[in-house]
Amino acid sequence: MSEVRAILGVPDARRKIDKNKEAWYYYHPRKYFYQYIPILGEHIGKKRVEVLEVRFSLDEVEKVTFYEANARK
Repeated sequence: MSEVRAILGVPDARRKIDKNKEAWYYYHPRKYFYQYIPILGEHIGKKRVEVLEVRFSLDEVEKVTFYEANARK
């Protein structure tokens, strides 16, 4: 866990799965090129977020998942 924290930093969210398992989440807002247009861009397209989920089992990385999701408003 300390190695992951050293590379990726402090997670944006954490979830306890059971007493030996935990998931850390890292979020990054996803913007498409047209969303950079001043004034108009923030109203075009859906707001998305890239998510990196790192699951630990007994302090060792068990699984890493990357996906894109709709951002909450």
